[in-house]
Amino acid sequence: MKIRFVLLVLLTTSLFGEPIQNKYMSCGYTLFATETNKYGEHSINWLQGCVGLDANKTIVGLVRNITLKDVFGNILYKNTSEKIITTINYNKTSYIYLETKDNEFIQDELYDKLYPSVKNKSLDVNITIQKILFKDGSTFEPQKQVD
Repeated sequence: MKIRFVLLVLLTTSLFGEPIQNKYMSCGYTLFATETNKYGEHSINWLQGCVGLDANKTIVGLVRNITLKDVFGNILYKNTSEKIITTINYNKTSYIYLETKDNEFIQDELYDKLYPSVKNKSLDVNITIQKILFKDGSTFEPQKQVD
């Protein structure tokens, strides 16, 4: 599975959005890849690598605002996502992975909306972190912090 995904990433990916950074974590660009499996089923895979920046904190969950727009500025997807993740540890890369599958019997679903923008490499991605949840039970809300 890992080798197949790496080859898929090298052949069909596009990087979108801006990197995310705060005092506890740093995430790179969001990577999108299209895939067709051996049964002819289509999907769009989303991948973002994140690194923990604080040796004393292990991240176990995120609340994220995700907005995806096409080249005309039309919102294709907007969601506040609560994501429980395995962990984001200090100085190690962890990956947040999402998959959107095509259902050929349903028109105008998320896959259908995203595919043209991913294929043409024109997707506008905006991801903001609303809250970080730590293993010790504490939380951090970047939007409420004043530096």
